[in-house]
Amino acid sequence: TKRSWEKVAAFVLLSATMGTALLPSKAEAAPQQARKADDFVDSIGICTKVGYFDSDSAGWDNVRSKVSELGVRFYREGLEHVDNPTRKSRLQGLYDSYGMKMLALCGPYGNDNLQPQNGNLNHIPPKVAGIKPFLYAVEGPNEPDLFWHDPWNYGGYTNRVDQVVWYQNTLYNAIKNYSATSDVPVTSFATAYGEYSSNFVGKPFSHDMVAWHHYNNPWKPNPWQLSYERGNYNSNKPGILTEHGYNVNKVSQKAQGKYNARSAAYFFDWNNNVKTFFYVLGPDGEDYGLLNSNWTPRPAFNALKSVISYVKEGTWNTSTKTWNKPNFTPGSLDFNITGDTADVWWRLLQKSNGEFYLLIWNNSDSYTTTGSDIDSSRNITISFPQSRKVVQYRGNDSGVYTETTLTNGATSLGVNVPDSLMILKITNGGAVSGAPIG
Repeated sequence: TKRSWEKVAAFVLLSATMGTALLPSKAEAAPQQARKADDFVDSIGICTKVGYFDSDSAGWDNVRSKVSELGVRFYREGLEHVDNPTRKSRLQGLYDSYGMKMLALCGPYGNDNLQPQNGNLNHIPPKVAGIKPFLYAVEGPNEPDLFWHDPWNYGGYTNRVDQVVWYQNTLYNAIKNYSATSDVPVTSFATAYGEYSSNFVGKPFSHDMVAWHHYNNPWKPNPWQLSYERGNYNSNKPGILTEHGYNVNKVSQKAQGKYNARSAAYFFDWNNNVKTFFYVLGPDGEDYGLLNSNWTPRPAFNALKSVISYVKEGTWNTSTKTWNKPNFTPGSLDFNITGDTADVWWRLLQKSNGEFYLLIWNNSDSYTTTGSDIDSSRNITISFPQSRKVVQYRGNDSGVYTETTLTNGATSLGVNVPDSLMILKITNGGAVSGAPIG
């Protein structure tokens, strides 16, 4: 089962050493450099777990329709499924129709044909090559501190940590030494518990990205784990959050919706984290799903879908199998936030038409340990050196967003910032150059 908490002592230690420089931008006065809005969309993925749902065509229809409706461009799925011709064809269809690429998880589990054969993993690269047109990357072993299977021979090692290192290095080398897959990125394994990564101190292994998982029910996202694991692995490679989510048996659906949408903005390029994969799309057995058991959307699904729809620009060309994305250099926006700014955080995005999108939220807990929702907000004032039009997109308890024009032109306005992710579209006037976000 997924974790409902992380070790508090480790969190306190890491919070004290990390400081705030690596966190999303907090309220401060300075010109802020924007990121491309479409890059934000590219940073969001979903764990699909098709093996749960596609035993018949109706189940697959649910997966396909909902993952396309959500609007993500990346999904995480087990590499073992490509051995099933029907599933492989279905996954290929997600790329052909919607441009979605796969993060291929390389188990290994007891029945997935990803275990060593004849003391090596040379049977895996041909599987990878067969899905390369719709492949994003290969992920190393999944949560080996929870899931590890004997009695397979992992290089002759008997200690689990040494076995994991052997598997990771052998997988990496097999893929890189196979001509058809030599350019495929390979992530590290991801531990279930961050503190388990301390077992790998002084045990080097090959990887292109540091995979990590983060579950923090019922509290707000607080990603000490990536920095902690990087330190234990002696790695400066980009991070990739391959599982993150909230269990609706631990928090309400309302809080799940708030936390997940905030996480998308929180982890966007946080500490060089390149993508965040939400666990999980459908009604899984542990109740992390963005959908109910009848496949109707929960607030978390609605919120992510809404946010993606507002900021996306790229379009998929089914004929050429390419993404059409605008090529431009985003500018910066000069603004000042005053008032009750404690825990008010943001990310600034820009579209190619010049529109700025300020993703802003009150970064407080939205659920209590005693089982109650918390609705909290901050009243701030945003000031600009020149008149700006500001349109607000704000979600309700169901994660459905509505549009409100706050001003058609003003140099200062009051804004109520909720503990859910809110978007402010800011237009009129040119970009002002300035220092990038810290």
